[in-house]
Amino acid sequence: MSIEVYLNANGDNLRFPVCPAEVGKSINADISGEKIIKRGTVNIFNGSEPDSISLSGFFPDASATYGFIDVKGQDPYGYVNKIEKWCKSGERLRYIVTGTPINLPVKVSHFEYKEKDGSGDVYFVVELKEDADINIPEWSPTPVSGNPSNPVANKVYSRPRNNVDLGRLKVKPGKVHTVKHGEYLYLIAQKYYGNGKLYRKISQHPENLKRYPKLKNSNVIYSNWKLVIP
Repeated sequence: MSIEVYLNANGDNLRFPVCPAEVGKSINADISGEKIIKRGTVNIFNGSEPDSISLSGFFPDASATYGFIDVKGQDPYGYVNKIEKWCKSGERLRYIVTGTPINLPVKVSHFEYKEKDGSGDVYFVVELKEDADINIPEWSPTPVSGNPSNPVANKVYSRPRNNVDLGRLKVKPGKVHTVKHGEYLYLIAQKYYGNGKLYRKISQHPENLKRYPKLKNSNVIYSNWKLVIP
């Protein structure tokens, strides 16, 4: 089966004049080892990583007459300059291999080339990384438990509740605050700073992130947590 390999940009496309000896992609997963007491190391799946592609081959000299050349009479450094430009600019491309399911957005992560036999052919290695679209899901707070003894996450409100007079709660910062049942970051920030919108000063404080790593990705806090108030 004859295949064609393309890197396509917006109106600036490249078809490899000689099909690389190997085409495909590498599928990757993020697996970390975590130690558990009396169990040892277990593997944790943290999600998928971008697919990677490595292509190697050569761009033939414009005068080359090899029978396997798909696109003849082109200056090999025209291809080199184009890929180098894409690599340095972070241009989003589409990697396509005809006759296969491979068709995905990528960026050039590494490119090298050289001449080595005096033929005028330019040998290359180009590495690509998948550039998938990023979809950030909306976050919604976890409801407050009705049972104070149940350690359910305290709800994070985007605005103060009507039955709480936050203006009277301002306290001088510079201490450790023990989270009480029903409290949330906005309320605590209002209490110490007079402005609930400053809650990130608390959630992103290095000491709090060290104690409670969940704060890196969530604004949910729990009763009895001890938060440094900077």
